[in-house]
Amino acid sequence: MIALHRPAIQRRELEAVLESLVNDQVGPGSLSQKLSNRFEKLLFGDESRVFRDRLTAAHFLWNTLGLVPQDGILFSPLGSRLLVYSAQLYGLEVFYADVQAEVPVLDCQSVQKALNDHPQIKIVVADYPYGLIPDVGRLRKLGVMVLEDLRWGLGGMAEMESVGSRGNAALISLEDDGVVCAGGGEVLVLRGKEPVQRFKQLLQQTPDQVFLSDVNAALGLVQMDQLPAQVARRREMWERWAQTFRRDSGHLPVQATEFEPVMSHFVFQVPNGVTEVIAYGRKKGVVIRQAFQDAAHLSHPSALEGLANAASFLGRTLLFPLYPALSTNEQKALLSVLSSLP
Repeated sequence: MIALHRPAIQRRELEAVLESLVNDQVGPGSLSQKLSNRFEKLLFGDESRVFRDRLTAAHFLWNTLGLVPQDGILFSPLGSRLLVYSAQLYGLEVFYADVQAEVPVLDCQSVQKALNDHPQIKIVVADYPYGLIPDVGRLRKLGVMVLEDLRWGLGGMAEMESVGSRGNAALISLEDDGVVCAGGGEVLVLRGKEPVQRFKQLLQQTPDQVFLSDVNAALGLVQMDQLPAQVARRREMWERWAQTFRRDSGHLPVQATEFEPVMSHFVFQVPNGVTEVIAYGRKKGVVIRQAFQDAAHLSHPSALEGLANAASFLGRTLLFPLYPALSTNEQKALLSVLSSLP
């Protein structure tokens, strides 16, 4: 079976990890800090750190932004379930807004309505579903803080700016389905004088064990060196996949020209027959999976009430393999399946 995703780890990455082990650089240290600095420079941040996991990074983030229990936080119902869980643990009140009709990113009009109805909302979480780009520029103009949740999409561009560089803060996943893989970890990038001051105060009381190990950071650093090539490769592959995709099989979420996403998967919607398409892929040796299976709405059964666009995407969106580690024969097989989907 051709897997849905596979990290692009080559010999040079493994050699970097081996060198780290030989030099006794195992726990958090200089390589972890170096990786943090790379992301800070890439995304024009004022401060950054790489944590071992997303939950820890999110806890630091809520503290750093000056949020207090009972403050409101706004999500897409298709966003990160783990971030919703973290916000609830911290005591934040969770609200939801709908996504756009054609692309499953936050709809600014729906966000504005939520802000009018719930003035306690202090921050909006703008997620990048499988690389698709929300309009962070418009969200910032609504007068609240914006967190860019880059579980996917690193390397994308929005209105000539790097995604992850436009909000008050950004979280970037280093898991195996991301553009950059460090075998786990989460980058937190901050902007603004007051958040940075709070963050530095928190760090003074923080044990090193919460930060990414140098072993993982060594892998991440070599992957960062390959980021431009990875981005170009993913975009080139997406174009070939899109040209082959049968338009009578479904719909592709294509964005306006000022947004240049880097997709983690080939995403498409079908009018019906989701189970049939998944079964067809299995028959042909290809993993096709329904999207948003770990999304925020699962934490609140009523999250989708009145949010028709999100509900529509939830029931008919599929994920298809798209990653540079695919061999030539695997790519041929995938294009063959795309051209013959039921």
